[in-house]
Amino acid sequence: MKNELPSAKNSALLVLNNAISSNTNIAINAFSNQAFEISPYTSDASKTKSAINSIQSSGATALYDAIKLAGDSAVAHKTDGIKSIVILYTDGQDRGSVHSKQNAIDAISKAKASQIDSVFLIFVGDDVDAKNDLESLANLAGRQFLQVSSSSELEAAIKSALGQ
Repeated sequence: MKNELPSAKNSALLVLNNAISSNTNIAINAFSNQAFEISPYTSDASKTKSAINSIQSSGATALYDAIKLAGDSAVAHKTDGIKSIVILYTDGQDRGSVHSKQNAIDAISKAKASQIDSVFLIFVGDDVDAKNDLESLANLAGRQFLQVSSSSELEAAIKSALGQ
């Protein structure tokens, strides 16, 4: 998401400021050659903003690893009375994950069974093969798929999906 990253980060910050309620814990994960946690679940908006601002674009797209990490982490940190949402943006197809597409589907299916409120898999761009792969994954897991043509549309898409 090299070209789209500044807009995607800005969109994430706007969503954090305007669309996420104060009773929401947020973790920030990123992925390139591998998926990793930048900031663990917290309700501290300043930590979350710093984590978003630290994201950089590099390497390949370990998409399935990122989906598995996000799903597993959401399940492990589910807290009663706290809204649980997973939002994942990508502009490309998986290239280099350790985990399979089925592992990713299982992780977000388990998140659904564990009462994670929403999982949004968002494709940014116009790569038809990558879009179809992510949409298929979302459909197989019974989760929501969104497509936007550029990251500047992310905030509106997420707010709409959240009913705001």
